[in-house]
Amino acid sequence: MTTLIKTCVRFTTIGTLLIRYIDNNQSGSPVLLIHGLGGSLESWTNNIESLSTRYRVIALDLPGFGLSDKPKIDYTVDFYVNFSN
Repeated sequence: MTTLIKTCVRFTTIGTLLIRYIDNNQSGSPVLLIHGLGGSLESWTNNIESLSTRYRVIALDLPGFGLSDKPKIDYTVDFYVNFSN
C-alpha cells in the first residue's frame, strides 16, 4: 500500500453501509476509480499516485469488497448500479 493510500483512507456511511474510500483532496477534475469483481481500492495502487499529480482521485471499496461492509444480501448488478447512483 502506498503512502498516499495510507494517508488518504477514510470511511463514510452510505445508507446503512460503512464504505472505505480514499480521496486525495487535490485540485483538478475528479477521477472516480471503481474496482472490478474480486477487487478493492488497492487494485488502483499503481495508478493513484500518478493520477494524483493532475487530478482529484477518489477510489472506493464497493460493498462486499475490501474493508467496506459485507452485508448478507444478493450482490447483483442492479444492486451496484443503485449503489453507484
